[in-house]
Amino acid sequence: MVSKKSLILIEVIFSIALFSIIATYSLNILYNLYEKKEITSFTTNKNILLETTRLFLLKYNNFDNIKYDNNKLYCNNNLLLNNVSQYSLNITNNSVNINICLDEDSICQSWYYEK
Repeated sequence: MVSKKSLILIEVIFSIALFSIIATYSLNILYNLYEKKEITSFTTNKNILLETTRLFLLKYNNFDNIKYDNNKLYCNNNLLLNNVSQYSLNITNNSVNINICLDEDSICQSWYYEK
């Protein structure tokens, strides 16, 4: 027959093992949520930067003064956007097409304007 002390010891060992498993999974879930938040925050910030740049260019509507040099976009020699990995500007008679990528092509957009 198993003594009362043995049963209590088995219950304590089982409780510690169960707590360890739950704590490990909970910490793993929290770490994944934090990591996902960081990635989402980075992407959202870069998309906001691109959107404000797009709106500025739409309002400015003078693409001759836009220059791309050393991964930076300038407007009238003033820094407009930093960490630009790709930039192309195609101007036709009736339209303007801009392709732009930020941070080593992690976020890319293509903008089309009618003149």
